[in-house]
Amino acid sequence: IRRPPRSTLSSSSAASDVYKRQVQDEREDPREAGAPRLVLAVALLKSDHLELALEKVVELGAHRFVPLLSERCVVQWKERSAERKLQRLERIAVGAMKQSQRSWRCRVCAPRPLREAVEEARPALLVVGDEVEEGLRCRDLVAPLQGEIWGLVGPEGGFSGEEKAWLAQEGARAVTLSPFRLRSETAAVVLAQRLAELCARPA
Repeated sequence: IRRPPRSTLSSSSAASDVYKRQVQDEREDPREAGAPRLVLAVALLKSDHLELALEKVVELGAHRFVPLLSERCVVQWKERSAERKLQRLERIAVGAMKQSQRSWRCRVCAPRPLREAVEEARPALLVVGDEVEEGLRCRDLVAPLQGEIWGLVGPEGGFSGEEKAWLAQEGARAVTLSPFRLRSETAAVVLAQRLAELCARPA
């Protein structure tokens, strides 16, 4: 196996370092100036489904991605493999950021319980993508002038009745995404796209 010339390796590494510094130093993408930050909190799904959701919501403009632990979650991360899985998600987020030519790196968080995530989100606008036949549409919401908008998506089967009631008490707004049943990763992408439009829309 022939190795590339040392100069090629050095220049490639240098270019990568410059790119990383540019991303880290960029505080705000001009295309997102003044808009609220978009956070997607999605219940833990099977690895490939969660990875797909992450990739697409980053391309759509998510600034943070929070895997959720909720009552109906079937998937659980084992402690010995959690760090490896989180690192893989971070690599996917970076790849999606480059693909969409964004200068803001999406922060991928470690999984956390739903209630803990909502506590962290305060006082952000909370929007739940839910299976409600007649409910609010994203276009009916008023985006804050600054701060964050959190989009929450449950596991397959959605959030439990108790979780929905608690979210409503916390001020979360449930919105209709489709007249049809969506898989969780599809719901995450649809919700991200609609909230991204809401963030960009003048108040």
